[in-house]
Order: sequence, then structure tokens, then C-alpha cells
Amino acid sequence: MKLALTIILISAAAFAVLCIAAGLALYFFGVRRRKETPVEEDTFGPYTERVRAGARWLDAQDTERLTLRSYDGLDLVGYFLPAEGAARGALLLMHGYRSTYKIDFSATADYLHGLGYDLLLVKQRACGESGGNNICYGVRERFDCRDWAKLLAAREPEGTPIFLYGLSLGCATVLMATGLDLPKSVRGVIADCGYTTPHEEFVYLIKRGKVRFLWPVYLCFRAWTRVLAGWGVKEASTLDAMAVNTRPVLFIHGGNDKFVAPVFSVQNCVACKAEKELVIIEGARHGTSCIEGEERYREKLSAFLERWGGDADRS
Repeated sequence: MKLALTIILISAAAFAVLCIAAGLALYFFGVRRRKETPVEEDTFGPYTERVRAGARWLDAQDTERLTLRSYDGLDLVGYFLPAEGAARGALLLMHGYRSTYKIDFSATADYLHGLGYDLLLVKQRACGESGGNNICYGVRERFDCRDWAKLLAAREPEGTPIFLYGLSLGCATVLMATGLDLPKSVRGVIADCGYTTPHEEFVYLIKRGKVRFLWPVYLCFRAWTRVLAGWGVKEASTLDAMAVNTRPVLFIHGGNDKFVAPVFSVQNCVACKAEKELVIIEGARHGTSCIEGEERYREKLSAFLERWGGDADRS
């Protein structure tokens, strides 16, 4: 009996240590900074050449490097691309998880610029030139988005309509930012394939993977993230922001997105109290709606900007 109890206790202790260690490893894998994904790598499947072409176009533009001191003391970097001639408005573009604006907006930046809009393409915290060691899945990035919007509003002529445009983690970022004190000149939000909270996204991935042993590891991961990064996976929610948001939102999601489920955009759309539209691009995978459904995607972008970029104060 004593031997059996000893074995049980040792096994439980070993399992606990394993979960704690695995949770720490998951924290370093999923949260800590890594090297920026080079556009030159062949990691984009059938879209590789399209991404590279868009990146080359961005590299060829005459952009202005901007810096911003975040609310928690990080040095963030963005690049401002002015429209040719008088701008019709401005867009603040926020890229996704461990990505870059050259990748995520490779298929849309030239189009938006051609429509006559100034573009502010930022590097999210813990990515590229921007400071920080921890990716925060929108929890802290929402404040960065707010501050970039204020910087952009201060640069633009008074009354210039500004739109927030985010993809994946960047989408969650811009949606969460609508719950903050944004400039009045921010007229609307373009939200492409975002989730609701980091917690719900992680739970979705665990359930989809059907790896049950990850649940105790995930609990340890949450604890490590709170201790080492200082934020919690339930600390901010797009649903809470949508409940108080007054700005129109264009929700877009790929119908075949297996990484961030389309149901998240449905939930965000239902929670949104402002003018809204949900567009599902059938067959499109995560972050590829702008390529796989290019014609419809661009039509929706231009119509949204045209509708809400007028002179009326929408804030």
C-alpha cells in the first residue's frame, strides 16, 4: 500500500514538473520574440511570388521612418507612405503574429495607395525593428494602435478620415483598440480574420488538435505568461470593445481558415453595436482572403472607405 502511494505521489510530482516545464517551453515558443520572417524564404506556398512582388513594391516606395514611445516604454517603429497628391484619407495597418507589413499587406498596400490614401505601416511590438520581447496577442498592442492613431491624426490635415486595418493578431489589435480613446478622425475599422481573446484562440487550437494532455500544460503556460510577460490571456476582449464601439466595421474572414476560425468574426460582428458588414471569402485560408478572393475583397475595401470616408463626423 505504501509503495503504491509512493509511486502515485512520485508520478504526480513528475507530471506536475513536466507540465510546468512544458508550459515554460510553450511560453518561449508562443510569446517570446523571434527573428523576423524573411520575405525571401519560400514559406508562402502558392502565394510566394505574390508576396515577394508586393514586398518589392513596398521596398521601392519612398517611405518615412517614424518612431513611437509606447505607454510602457518600448521604442516602436513604423513607415509612412504618403499618397500621390492630396490624400483622400489615411490607413493605419497592423500586421499579424510574428509577421511583417510587407507580408500581410503585400496584396493590398499598392491598391490602397492607388486609391489615394496615406499609409502608416507599423511593426508590432516584439517584431522587427520595434522593441519588446513579448508578443501580447492584442492585449498590449491595442494601446500601441491607439497611440499610432494619435500620431497619425496629428500629422494629417484636420478632418482627414483615418481607418484602422488589421489582419489576424493585428485584427484583434484594432478591434480591441476601439474600446480606447481613439482620435475623433478615426472613421472605421477593417478587421480581417481576427479572434476574440487570446484565451479563446488558444482553446480553439487545442480542441482542434485534439491533444488533451495540453490542458494542464496550457494552464502552466498561462501562469508563465502572467509572471514573465505581465499580461493575461483573458485581460482584453474584442467582444467587450465591440459592445461600446461606435465606428463602422468591415469584418472579413476566409471560409477555410483553420488557424483562426471564421466563427470568431461572426461573434465579433454580432457583438458590434455600430454599423457593420461581414464578408466570408469562401475557400480562403488564414490571411489569404485578399489574394484568393481578390476582386471581391478589393470591392469591399473601396466601398467601405468610400462610404465612411466622407466629411460627416462619424465618431
